[in-house]
Parts: sequence; structure tokens; C-alpha cells
Amino acid sequence: MIRTEAECLRQSLKQQHEQLAAASASLLNSRVQHHFMPHRMLLQHEGITLRVFEPSGPTTQRPLVLCYALVNRPWILDLMPDSSLIRQLTEQGLRVYLIDWGSPCRSQRYQGLEHYIGQLMHRCIQAAMDDSGSNSVDLAGVCQGGVFSLCYAALHPEQIHRLVTLVTPVDFHAHDFTLSHLYRGINIKQLVSAYGNVPGALVTQVFSNMQPMRLGQLKHLHTAKRLSEVPASQAQFLLMEQWLNDCPDLAGRALEQFVELFFQQNSLLQGEFEAGPMQVDLSRIEAPVLNIFGTEDHLVPPSAASALEGLCNRSGYQALPIKAGHIGTLMGSKALKQVPAAIHEWLQAKA
Repeated sequence: MIRTEAECLRQSLKQQHEQLAAASASLLNSRVQHHFMPHRMLLQHEGITLRVFEPSGPTTQRPLVLCYALVNRPWILDLMPDSSLIRQLTEQGLRVYLIDWGSPCRSQRYQGLEHYIGQLMHRCIQAAMDDSGSNSVDLAGVCQGGVFSLCYAALHPEQIHRLVTLVTPVDFHAHDFTLSHLYRGINIKQLVSAYGNVPGALVTQVFSNMQPMRLGQLKHLHTAKRLSEVPASQAQFLLMEQWLNDCPDLAGRALEQFVELFFQQNSLLQGEFEAGPMQVDLSRIEAPVLNIFGTEDHLVPPSAASALEGLCNRSGYQALPIKAGHIGTLMGSKALKQVPAAIHEWLQAKA
């Protein structure tokens, strides 16, 4: 029950003001900077970096390639030592190769999905195979990177041993896919024509506007209480805020193709489509698929992610729903107790 007595409201506002003041004062005196856990850079080409994280225990020869999205930075997968999907995967004995797409320069505005998937991603996977001495890889894709991974697995089925999709949209016309409704109303050609590479700050604003109260005032009020009660959480909060507001610009042509093909035409669910000279037929995917998604994900709702089952050989498909949101599925404390171990078990299972 919400109490509306004047004195109760006054005390509540006073308490919230004190919490905000205390949290703000503490944060102003805090300085944090993200650093990846120890790794080596295997490849740098056209702004992308392929980072290699070595296992901390016995390992298998086959590498795990992690393909992140073009949106935001991949270091959310290695935020802090106790909030790191990559660290836990290496502790499971996996050698992890992370594709970091970097930021496009002005000349890359004309590079489409056929370049990102057919050339840059292909080069990274070839480098991982050469480095590990393996003739195939396990491939895991996150969100938009999951879409890229599905496309790549269809284009080069002989190179993909097993496939993992994390918080990956497949049915872009799912009724509760709010982000898709927003993108379907955008004149993407006009936007790309005006900007070239679309500013990352504009994309960040689109995400924030999906839940303005929850991601704005309410978040700050709830966070202030937690920061004042648990000072140790300040570093994670600051890193998360840095990550949320550090979206790189998006290459114009690639974004235009992605919006038209998937958000507007729902081509992924149809199973066949063309992106420039690249022809994708998802029925060519041979790798078993583990589909991990958040049951409370407001960016990629379960209805959009679980549709992948209809495109896969059911005998080689497994779903792992996680009681978490979009980011929580990747680095939440509860998810990290399930997801890395499930990925390791899936990759080591016999066909």
C-alpha cells in the first residue's frame, strides 16, 4: 500500500535525498577504468581486434570464438574478476577468442553485412583455427553477434563444430519485441544518408527510451540506496555506466541492411535471404545449437529468442532459459553460476 500522509512523504523524500547525496559524494571521489583480464592480441585488422584468453586449467584443442554485437563494447563479458563470463569460461578449460569490432572509420560507412560476416568474421575464425591447430571452432554469438554467428554457420558449416547463441533475436516480429517496433518505424535509409555512420550516442538514446522511468529516475533512486548500503558495489556501478554510455558508431550500410533484413522483413525467421552478394540459407547449419536467453529480457524477449527452435534440427537443439534480463543473462551473479558450466558441458558433449 502506498501511504500518502504528508509526514510519511516528507520522511521518504528526506531519506532518498540523503542517500543520493551520500552516493553522489562517494562516486565523485571514485575513479575506475576497465581492463581486460590478461590476454594476447592475435589479430588487428580494419579496426577489429581478436583477443585470446588462455584457459587456467586443462584444455581441449578446439577454440571457442565469441562474437559480440556491433552495438556496445564486448568488455561487458569481462567486466570485473567476479563478474566475467570470459574468466569463468577459461576456468572451465576453454581457450576463448573474442572478436572486438572496435569503431568504424568514416570510410567504413559503405561496408555491409557481407563484409563484416563474410570477410572480417571469416578472417577471425581462420586466425583462431590457425592459432589453435584445429580444423573447426565452437562459435558463440551474443545478441546481434548471435545473428552473425547463425549466418556464418550457414555459410561455412564445415568450420563450426558446435554453436551457442546468447540473448539472440530470431523472430524480429514477435509481438512483445519493443525494440523491433521502434526500428520498424525508422526511415533507415534517410538516417544513414544523413549521418553516414550512425552515432553511438543516438543508439544509446533509443535503448534508454524503451524504459525511460526504469532506466532513468527509478534506477538512480534504487542505485543510490544500494551504493550507500554496499560501498563495494560502486566500482561495478561506475563500470556499468561507462559501458552503457560507450556505444561505438555503427557502419551505415551494415546497419541499414540489418534493419531492413531483420527488423523490417523478418528474414532470419524465413531462413533464407541475401545481403549484397552474400546468400544465406539457415537450413545449411549442421552444428548442434545451444540457445541461451533471459526470461526477463526486455530487449530481446523470450518469444523472439526461442523461435530459433523452429529453424534447427530438433535433435541437435537445446534451450537454456535463464531467469534474468538481457545483461543479467551474460554477467549476473546467478547466471554466472549456470551459463559457463552449461556452455562447457554442451561443447564437450558427444554428437
